[in-house]
Amino acid sequence: MHRKPLLHLLALYQKSLLVTQEEQAMLAHAIAFVKNASDCFDRSNRYGHICGSALILNAAKDSCLLMHHKKLDRWLQLGGHADGQFDILDVALKEGFEESGIGGLVPLLPTFFDIDVHCIPERLEVPAHFHFDIRFLLIAPEGAVPVQNHESKAICWIKLSEVTTLTQERSVLRLVEKVISGIKKQM
Repeated sequence: MHRKPLLHLLALYQKSLLVTQEEQAMLAHAIAFVKNASDCFDRSNRYGHICGSALILNAAKDSCLLMHHKKLDRWLQLGGHADGQFDILDVALKEGFEESGIGGLVPLLPTFFDIDVHCIPERLEVPAHFHFDIRFLLIAPEGAVPVQNHESKAICWIKLSEVTTLTQERSVLRLVEKVISGIKKQM
């Protein structure tokens, strides 16, 4: 079954020290969704679908890459829809490259780092639906310079300590808080 690897990762995450109280209900929602929706990786599922994203850190691990998303008009981490791909890390790596132009991204951890479930509002002919966002922590090569693409208004490196100057998006702030906490504990 194509959902088994993701269900396994979700079960491991549920037992990990990375999961926060804030994520508990979202994690339970995601597990139930993946168990019950054989088409959970496809946008054709009108209830929602799996997405893969990443907070990309610079080599020094003191800055992260954020993009000002054109459609959502918000500063966010990079990522996108699984679109039928079952390997969510591959999705996050592909989206990270496509949205930043930075090659050579590598995962900092052997599994995902965060989960976020959020409702995407109705837009044009697409009804409101959920994004079940599986989020990884990636490291960019030394000296990596991002290149803006058509999906963003801007893209930039920002010091972890200064992310709140660009966004108050709770899901992004949680990622940064977890990184800062992990660095202090020598992630």
